[in-house]
Amino acid sequence: MKNPTYLAMILLLFLVFCGVWASGPNAWGFNHFSYLPISYFLIWMVFVAVSVLPAVQNSLAMSLQKTIPYFIFKTKIGPFVLTLFLGLSFYFLQSQSVFLGDGYLILNLVEKGAPFRIFDNMDFFLHSLVFQISDNKVSAASLYRFGSILGGILAIPLVILLLKNLRWELWRRTLVLALFMFSGPVVLFFGYIESYTYLYIFITCFLISGVLYLENKIPLYVASSFFGLAIFFHLSAVFCLPALIHILFVDSRQRKWSRFPAAILPPLLLFGMSIFIHLQSGYSTQWFQHDFLENGNLDQMLIPFGGERGFFSLANLINQWNLLLIIAPVASLVVLLRIKSILARRRESSLQFLLVHLITIGMIGLVLDRKLGFARDWDLLVAHSASLYLVAAIVISAPKIFPGKALSLAITTSFFLTIPWVVLQNSEIFSLTRFTDVAKGFPTPARAHAFEELGQYFREKETFGKLCQCMINAFWQTLPTIGTMLWPEQPIPLLLVIQNPTARKETPSLSKPRPISRRLCAGIRQIFPQGKISENYCYWLENPNRQESILVRY
Repeated sequence: MKNPTYLAMILLLFLVFCGVWASGPNAWGFNHFSYLPISYFLIWMVFVAVSVLPAVQNSLAMSLQKTIPYFIFKTKIGPFVLTLFLGLSFYFLQSQSVFLGDGYLILNLVEKGAPFRIFDNMDFFLHSLVFQISDNKVSAASLYRFGSILGGILAIPLVILLLKNLRWELWRRTLVLALFMFSGPVVLFFGYIESYTYLYIFITCFLISGVLYLENKIPLYVASSFFGLAIFFHLSAVFCLPALIHILFVDSRQRKWSRFPAAILPPLLLFGMSIFIHLQSGYSTQWFQHDFLENGNLDQMLIPFGGERGFFSLANLINQWNLLLIIAPVASLVVLLRIKSILARRRESSLQFLLVHLITIGMIGLVLDRKLGFARDWDLLVAHSASLYLVAAIVISAPKIFPGKALSLAITTSFFLTIPWVVLQNSEIFSLTRFTDVAKGFPTPARAHAFEELGQYFREKETFGKLCQCMINAFWQTLPTIGTMLWPEQPIPLLLVIQNPTARKETPSLSKPRPISRRLCAGIRQIFPQGKISENYCYWLENPNRQESILVRY
């Protein structure tokens, strides 16, 4: 345990231990157990304590040096057994939360028949198409969860096949595979509702196949085809372009002109195919104007330098730290501790290729503004995390006689850091509690949007007291105009209208009012004791610190 890498990994596990008492928006990257039952934490702690014992680590290191890598990469049954085990895990521990990322919005768009969400490219289009073909016999949530699990089942053997052809030692390949399976992004395979699952698969394959090409093991068009598949499913794959260009212009084994078609044609064909399908399905200049020219998010893509949430703010630093703790804590730690080794080996072609991608994503991750809040936009660049795994596997220090010792604690740490993250998403109640708590730390527009979605969730569950509280939180924390975004196309059991106090006598035109239930009445009085009953059984909820009033009618 004298190795600083080992000590740092023990500290990572200790950080999760401390996270039990660190609930709230500033520790969202490691406080998963603060939202889970204490029994879960005690079981986790027992297994961690046993796993880090020297005798257990030595035994695991022996297996990781020969037996496990040989079974996975040298036998035909190994990939099948591993895929079967993980596939069952994906299914039985599938995520029940829809509040991370744009999951709730995506489901609403699919169910309302929206044909395009251009930045999600063919991922959204195909899900929407299948939903329409099913004629509403399958819910949008079930469709996305099935696609997520299926993606994980396909990803494991594909990644194993590519890693099998690397010229690396077996234990290094095993480390990459373990980090791929036991880091935060694996949640994308547990029925996660978003559009990043297949993007993650194909970017990972692109990065591994890029190394294989530089090792002269496969043609360049294989790597560029994986890049093309990634951009076919999601436009954010374009962030891999500098790494592809690096291969094209730096590799000196062939003339540039002879490499150009193999590097450029596959992605152009696949991207062109996605454009053609969209155009044939009705994508028009009006859609383009809406998606690009009138998109407010594109106008403010970069995080501001100043302000309480600017680039140099403490809040931004805390969020970046939490983000790394979810996405790839072990790989990030290894890379950080081996900076000198990376600089010394910077002329190695494979390492250069991976570093170009890693630096590109790092720079984008630092300057990109998280419109939904960091804890909710954790998956914005998560599909690109494989370059961290590969760089860590290249530079991790290992004893020549007993290299299994270098990755035993790394895999153990990564596994036990990921388990609470997966289990938390598996519980609808626990993940909902976490989201409600973490949303309090979002910037104002994102916080209001989060509470609005929570309100929609409680509306569907007919939990009207919590619905009222979420809606009031949403209204008080944003501009009054957000009220026009609340379910304008369908009747709702609870209506909240913001009005200027001077227009108080101009009661909105409502259908014949009904008395508010006593249960909801009690809930409203707890939220705003100043609530007054009007003649038509409506409540004026007045906040003395605001210039608006809220009209609540059930």
